[in-house]
Amino acid sequence: MVTNRKVYKSYWVGWNKMAKPNPSKQEIIDYVQREIEQHRKGEVERFTLTPTLTEMFSVNRKTIYRYLRPQDLHLRNLPTLVCEKANSNLDGAQEPENTPRTSVRGFLTLSQIPEQDLDYRHHCLISETKSGENNPFYGKTLPEETRRKMSQSRTGRSLSAEHIRNIALSQLGKRHSEKSKKKMSETHKLYCGEKHHNYGKPRSYETRVKLSKSCMGRTLSEETKKKISQSLSGKNNPRYGIRGDKHPSWKGGTSFTEYSILFESVMKEYVRARDDYQYQFCENKETKTSRKHSVHHINHNKNNNDEHNLLTLCQLCHNNESGSAEPERQEWVQYCTEKVQEIYAQMAPERRAKLEQLKASLEKRLQAVA
Repeated sequence: MVTNRKVYKSYWVGWNKMAKPNPSKQEIIDYVQREIEQHRKGEVERFTLTPTLTEMFSVNRKTIYRYLRPQDLHLRNLPTLVCEKANSNLDGAQEPENTPRTSVRGFLTLSQIPEQDLDYRHHCLISETKSGENNPFYGKTLPEETRRKMSQSRTGRSLSAEHIRNIALSQLGKRHSEKSKKKMSETHKLYCGEKHHNYGKPRSYETRVKLSKSCMGRTLSEETKKKISQSLSGKNNPRYGIRGDKHPSWKGGTSFTEYSILFESVMKEYVRARDDYQYQFCENKETKTSRKHSVHHINHNKNNNDEHNLLTLCQLCHNNESGSAEPERQEWVQYCTEKVQEIYAQMAPERRAKLEQLKASLEKRLQAVA
């Protein structure tokens, strides 16, 4: 029992000795703290390596590691009371909760540098010393069979919700330095335009539908909208100065053709009721406060007001369809035609009878006005 007390006492005395601040070592801590802040802001490109620090402050590596790398105290066999005493002040009073310290595991840092900052510096140093030609895999490529096995081992894997949340939290508040932004910009230029692997390959209709649905409900901030507007305004717009018959979507000025009275007074309301006042592409309902749905001519002939040539679309989808190029327009025509056929194939006789009554009443009202 006496032996155990001596062991605990020796641990506690050693703790107190290391917990006392040393002016020369305090300079090291202040220097590293300042360097971490400057590196986060992008003012410093690389951290000072340990051999350089030893020369700057005339100390050995052990001293540097003692203050700049959290180490394990191996106090697992000590009683809980001693561990709690170790985390308290010398007079036994507990420190306030907001006191920056790194718990038992990191007491060798004198609790002056937060552990997350030390981890940040540690990971950056590893990245700097193992990047480029210093990386053992620099210039090497894995065999095709190895890459195939790695791909198969990852197939079907999905990150847990907690893992995704931890990744998101780890990225909060981080900003790319100006040097990193410049590197990303230069790398992007190497693979843009004709050098891009998808250059000249139009996306399939299914892919565009998935992208459209994934973006539904998202709203851009006013700052982002302003940046996009400025980047595409004036001569920065790829279609700047292209008008009339020079525009790729030019169809001979059909947009100036007026709609018939039959379409405006009868077919619009009839088709909206037939489609249950719902968009037939993005499947959103029309409400009393929202703008009325657009009724689209599938073959783009405004004089063809047959009910099989009309479909309800939202304003955004209608604009996208009207402004689409020829290959995409054919896909729109095919989709809308199949959608109308599906609507009539699933329509019950009772509903068809009600729609015919509505159409007859709208035509009668039009005749009365005329």
